[in-house]
Amino acid sequence: MENFNSAYPVNVDDLTIEHIMPQTLTQGWKDQLGLNFLEIHKKYLHTLGNLSLTGKNSELSNNSFEDKQRIDFQTSKLKLNFDLENLNHFNEQTILDRANSLATIAINIWSFPVTTYFKDVPEEQLYDLTSEDSFSGSKPFNLYLSDEKVVQVKTWRDLLRITCGYFYNFSPTEFIEIQNGQEFKWYFDTSKPLRHPIEFAQGKFVEGNMSANSIIWFLKTFATRMNYEPDKITFSIKYSNVGNSVSE
Repeated sequence: MENFNSAYPVNVDDLTIEHIMPQTLTQGWKDQLGLNFLEIHKKYLHTLGNLSLTGKNSELSNNSFEDKQRIDFQTSKLKLNFDLENLNHFNEQTILDRANSLATIAINIWSFPVTTYFKDVPEEQLYDLTSEDSFSGSKPFNLYLSDEKVVQVKTWRDLLRITCGYFYNFSPTEFIEIQNGQEFKWYFDTSKPLRHPIEFAQGKFVEGNMSANSIIWFLKTFATRMNYEPDKITFSIKYSNVGNSVSE
């Protein structure tokens, strides 16, 4: 990507991959990424929007974005760093915007053929809390708890409410201990107040202002902290179309 159609190609063998959002987060990076910094870090660390090239990897280290601009990005001669020069911040949206921009370039470099191949999609597909798929734009259909109880759900907030209630009834003492811990306190602290409180047990509320992917990450992480195997909680996505035309 760096040398494509370049009048001045560089020797990339002398460069290393730079994680703009570093592999080890400082408190400054946590503050810049926001409350969901753990999710953002795990999800986007090794993705296109967070990667670039540098000849100053050891100097950049896990410095703040502003320091990285000063050390390298603002004086870099690399095309991949031009869009980093004048940014005021670097967060989830910045990573996504940069990924889309670089993906457009990649498609122009590495073109692919279009096919009329038709792939059948099952009416209902099963996942569990360890699934790495993106659930943006989808809706859950059935929730299968480990006691083989099947609950029909209409929204991701339904799935959040029922699963939290299930975990709470499974071990109330352990649930309360984890919810009051630093990692999860924000999701249960009604004194903030919560943006969209959801009552999962009598007098017990959880923050419902989360995306589908955030809800799955939250429930998986909470289950893990409870030493409850997250793959025991499964759910299905129902599709309205039985087939999709895809490009190979």
